[in-house]
Amino acid sequence: MSDDKNAESKKETISKLERLKQRQKKINSDIRKEQNKENLLQRRADTRRKIIMGALALSHMEKDAEFRAVCERLQREGITKDTDRELFRLPPIPGKIKTETID
Repeated sequence: MSDDKNAESKKETISKLERLKQRQKKINSDIRKEQNKENLLQRRADTRRKIIMGALALSHMEKDAEFRAVCERLQREGITKDTDRELFRLPPIPGKIKTETID
């Protein structure tokens, strides 16, 4: 009988251990989902801030020639990727080795 009790006790322990492992997997999955959701919300807020600041800067550039000159200089100096430069109608950077990227 003692062997039967030991075997039954082991089954209960294994079963409990498996249930705990399953719960742990579910909790880890829930944590990842919440982290992804939070990251998405942060990226959306960051994108919105950039759009609003960009609109403010563009509006101010129309009213203030000195500000426009500073922004244009920053664009020329700070935008280094050819595809980004095209958006602002800037010429490619001379002497820069052109690399193809596949998106």
